[in-house]
Amino acid sequence: MFLLAPLLITITIASYAVLKYYFGTRIYFSDSFFLTIREVMLPLLVVSFEIFSQVVLGYSQLPWMILFSCIIGVTLLLVKKGNHEFSLRQYLYQFFSLEFLVFVMGHLLLVIQYCFYLLLSWGVVR
Repeated sequence: MFLLAPLLITITIASYAVLKYYFGTRIYFSDSFFLTIREVMLPLLVVSFEIFSQVVLGYSQLPWMILFSCIIGVTLLLVKKGNHEFSLRQYLYQFFSLEFLVFVMGHLLLVIQYCFYLLLSWGVVR
């Protein structure tokens, strides 16, 4: 457990850095479509969040993240539908950007919990 969690975070950060170095911000783009690193990294973040929460906490926090994702998606849809210039492509791009941010913040919370667990197990904090 002590080795798997930091290794998983290192792989996630390294894959983001490699994609950013080789492709920049946009991996593929044409006149009507573009694909950014956020859309490519989102499935990896979902899987690593599931594994990391299982390793650190002993149970999955993915159902809570799915609930927050649904709330964010519906709220964004309601805001976008209020505007008469609704574009599905723009909505999906903004939704994936917000989900990327949510899962990165979820990883940061898990890292904080993991560090606190290590401090407790080493007897530094009682």
